Amino acid sequence: MNLVPNVLATLVGGAIYWVIGGAWYAVIFSKPYQAALGFSEDQWPQLKKSMPIALSLFLISGILSSYVIGRIVLVANAATFLQGMIVGLWIWVGFGITIIVNLQVFEHRPKPMLWINGAFYLIAFPVLGGIMAIWK
Repeated sequence: MNLVPNVLATLVGGAIYWVIGGAWYAVIFSKPYQAALGFSEDQWPQLKKSMPIALSLFLISGILSSYVIGRIVLVANAATFLQGMIVGLWIWVGFGITIIVNLQVFEHRPKPMLWINGAFYLIAFPVLGGIMAIWK
């Protein structure tokens, strides 16, 4: 059994993860996210300086997530977009939300972070699973 995901699918999946994250954190939940983190307007010039590195690392994490989800999709023998999404959903249940809840509890993060981050991965992981399932 070949357990190496399609390279192009992995890269495209990572790019889609990056786009979903950009829309999620910079557009849809921009204000609540910034408020939950306690960012003020006067902090933005300094924060913008670190954005290229942050965005690059976010893209790399998307590619890595896409690759790992792709391997799990192959092991699960998911062949349709829906089957891949179900695999992604289980990955979210087993790893995504559990890690976020642990960080929430032990690091005393603001409650909106749980919902904003948890919902992002609830969308991103199933989408990656679907992509990786149909693009082998």
